[in-house]
Amino acid sequence: MSNEFIGIILIVLTASAILNFVLILTLFKIIRKYVNLTPPLLNIDEGQELPNIQAYYLSSKKPEILTSQKQATALVFLMSNCPKCQSKIAELESVLSVAPVAGVKLFFITHERTRKIEQFLGKSALKAVTLKVTKKAYLQLNPSQASPFYIFVDHQAQLQTAGMIGDENWQGFIEQINDIKTDADISLAS
Repeated sequence: MSNEFIGIILIVLTASAILNFVLILTLFKIIRKYVNLTPPLLNIDEGQELPNIQAYYLSSKKPEILTSQKQATALVFLMSNCPKCQSKIAELESVLSVAPVAGVKLFFITHERTRKIEQFLGKSALKAVTLKVTKKAYLQLNPSQASPFYIFVDHQAQLQTAGMIGDENWQGFIEQINDIKTDADISLAS
């Protein structure tokens, strides 16, 4: 091999290494930018008051202000295109039947089109507690658009906790609801 040929190979290898380095740096910048754009689950901290959001009942179009409940409230976020959400409807209907006895108000919050939500819910009792909000208001409550997602709010409209339906806090809530349901069933049987 001649010295010229070896020199050309070294130049090509050096150029390839420099190009590779530039591409890796560009990839890191893109990844870092994407990570920074991931919205948080919530824009408010525990103990802070929820924003004053206007909503409308899906069935009656009657207006409702989420922060005016003056009792513990569970806000549930499901999306019609979420397979896991469909499987949560029966559980939420069970909660809905006991929630008033437990002193909890339950709302299903959505920004999706009415027809889409009605198809998603079918004949579910959740239709009666479905509130529509604007997309902007929805993103104030659920910036990452997580689903199936919940927010628990106290009687002063302050955030108590939030998370994915099925997590530890949600399971604790379901246990309390089931205990109340069992107590109510025992009382009716007596």
